[in-house]
Formats: sequence, structure tokens, C-alpha cells
Amino acid sequence: MAEEKSAPIFTKDHFQETIIFLVVLILIGAAADRFTASFQGSTASTLLSLWSAFLAWLMGIWPWMKVLAAAVIGLCLWWALYSSMKLYNIRKEEAELYGAGANSLKDGLTAAPAEKENEKWTKVLEHIYSNSPSDWRLAIIEADIMLDELLTAKGYHGDSIGDKLKGVLPGDMKSLDAAWEAHKVRNRIAHSGSDFELSEREAKRVITLFESVFKEFQII
Repeated sequence: MAEEKSAPIFTKDHFQETIIFLVVLILIGAAADRFTASFQGSTASTLLSLWSAFLAWLMGIWPWMKVLAAAVIGLCLWWALYSSMKLYNIRKEEAELYGAGANSLKDGLTAAPAEKENEKWTKVLEHIYSNSPSDWRLAIIEADIMLDELLTAKGYHGDSIGDKLKGVLPGDMKSLDAAWEAHKVRNRIAHSGSDFELSEREAKRVITLFESVFKEFQII
């Protein structure tokens, strides 16, 4: 059984509790020192003198309290800025990783695969909407077969899809890079089988690559 992952030793809540504890500790220490000095001169201090001593002590440390409060506010602002920058970087990396495919997913694949003229493409979409990773792999494999048939119909020949893609000039296929990328994922699935880890999001991204090729040549 895998060893359970230990919880973080120091969290944001611990940081806030530590700041509060230090502030209280400083106040208690300063109060004790002030009251000790007050009682050294007289052992019969009245409540009024105690109150006066407290006010005098409070006025004495008030500038330091403002400095401490400013420091705490500064630390909080720094933490908020740091967290915002980390979140921005994460979202930027996701956008670069998934590219335009993520947007195409929202506009195209999120709709049900009804009213599709191409029956093979309809099957591909049915598989990609499944909850089974094996169906996602099957969707990519079937889409790759459609790519092979498309290349053959366009007059490209070769022993494999890779050979046919090598014969395509960039000017003849705007989606050539998408075709290559999608086909490479299919090859990894074919070589690794069920050992190839494929997330639902990645599977749909690959299908959008095939989709861009098929839409360019108007077969879907």
C-alpha cells in the first residue's frame, strides 16, 4: 500500500496564527515591563494610577503598533500578489499546452454528435463522449483511419500515414501540423496499448486536431 502523503508542515493559516501570537507576546511583555517599572516607585498604587500607567504605556508603544500593523498588511498584500501571479502562470501554461484545441472543444465537441453527415465521424464522437478511456483510444484510432482514407482520396501514396503526410506540401494543407500531431498520438496508443495514459481532456484535444483537418477538406 502506498505511503500516505504527509500534510504540509507550515500553511497559510499557521502563518497568520504565528503573526497574531507574536503580536500578543510583544504586548504582554511590554505591559509587564511597564507595570513593573510603575510599581517600583510605589506599592500603594490606586486604580487611577494603574489606568494612567496603562494609558502612558499604550501611548508609548502606539508608534510601534502602527509599524507592526503596516508590516502585517504588507505581508498580506505580498501573499495576495504572489498567489495571483502563480495562478496567472498556471493558466498561461494550460493555454499554451492545450492551445486552440480547448476553445474548439467548447464550440464544437461540447455539442451532442447528432446531425453529423459523416457516419464514421459520428462514431468517433460517440466514442469520445464515452466515460471509458478505451473508447477514447478507439476514437483516436478511428479518426486516424479517416485521415488515412482522406490522404489516399487526395492522391497521396505511401506504406503508412506518415509516408503520405511526408508527401503533403504545407501549402496544400493548412492543418498539416495538426494532422502530424494527432497521428503521432495515435502511434503512441498503438505501440503502448492500455499502458498509454490518456486523459479525457487530452483525448478530446487530439480529436479537435483531426477535426480541423476534416473540416478543411469538408468531409464533416
